[in-house]
Amino acid sequence: MEDAGGVNSRAFGINSMNLLVGDSFFAGPMDASHAALFKVGFVADLGVLQPGQ
Repeated sequence: MEDAGGVNSRAFGINSMNLLVGDSFFAGPMDASHAALFKVGFVADLGVLQPGQ
């Protein structure tokens, strides 16, 4: 699994197309866990939900 660029990445599920969903923790002014999509050689930072979404 590729690193999404955060401090720590982890996966929670995989589908039949070998796509993994999980999150990556980014340290900074507003520490936040970002949703992430992982595929061999590719990582997409899906961001965070805003309050109320």
